[in-house]
Amino acid sequence: PLHEGMITLTVHLGSPAEEATLFWLAPDGGEARYADVKRGSCVRQETFAGHTWVVRDKTTGAELLRLTAAAAPAEQGHRIDASTVGTVVGAERSATVEPAAAEAAVLDSEPDEDPALAGGVWASDAFRFERVARVRGRRMQPTVWRELNDEGQDVARHVQVSATCDTRWLWWLDALFARVASLNSSNEAYLMYAMSVAGAWQLDAAYFWPAWLRHRCSQLGLGSHPLVALLLFVALGGACVAAAKPITESSLLLLNPRTREDIRLREGRGFSRPPPQRPGEVTPWHEVASGRFTALPHDLVVARAQRWHHALFLAGVAIFFASRLQSAL
Repeated sequence: PLHEGMITLTVHLGSPAEEATLFWLAPDGGEARYADVKRGSCVRQETFAGHTWVVRDKTTGAELLRLTAAAAPAEQGHRIDASTVGTVVGAERSATVEPAAAEAAVLDSEPDEDPALAGGVWASDAFRFERVARVRGRRMQPTVWRELNDEGQDVARHVQVSATCDTRWLWWLDALFARVASLNSSNEAYLMYAMSVAGAWQLDAAYFWPAWLRHRCSQLGLGSHPLVALLLFVALGGACVAAAKPITESSLLLLNPRTREDIRLREGRGFSRPPPQRPGEVTPWHEVASGRFTALPHDLVVARAQRWHHALFLAGVAIFFASRLQSAL
């Protein structure tokens, strides 16, 4: 899918209609036309889990198929032929969408998952999320998290959509952005005045720098402007530190099967966003709590262990500067 949290439906029209139309079913019951498909061909449509689509004969308007997108897999195919006309494909076909199935996956008292793989806790002052061990006798079950309030009461169940560990290549900019964002109006005005004067007098022009410094920058392939070279060195130096240490940010994306609300848990902060009202709409994230992982889930442990791209980056930087220095000398 092109957008995070979306899945792709593929509908193939075998028979009996010569041509059919795909409609999105709005919450108020109205149908919005999205695409036409001819017999023998297929149509691909991005949507969100839990959204319902209807395929109708373009000539008669008869309903050929009604389907509700599941939360997984990301690609879901459906075929319409004489034996499937009038079929309803809904959330009851997938344990990742039906709330009752998601809850049943955590009510079984016989977990068969290795305890070392089943842990995971994200905690804040107001919320607590705990990963629940998979249960015996259930295949293809989703990873489920339960949400607890500040009194320890189980208030919701969430299906895990993804677990990622991103490298913070520009980590050093966080402090700079925080400092700029904290400036008062007077200091902001002084900064703008200084930048205006510098621009008017071309104080950043390369010819203000010594000729030998500009020449060295050109030899290294960094251009003839020492200030640009300095910024590049700082950026690459910060990225090398991020890769060597490493400096990463772990993140979990959860989906509430009942409310369709997305939850994102990161180190330090937790976010939520309401479900979109129609495909293609992207609702904003809102920070709801400050918290952290007190017990890292196995998915994030595995993601953090993936270091090959850090080694590849550091090797590439070393080779680049070694070749430049060799040519300069």
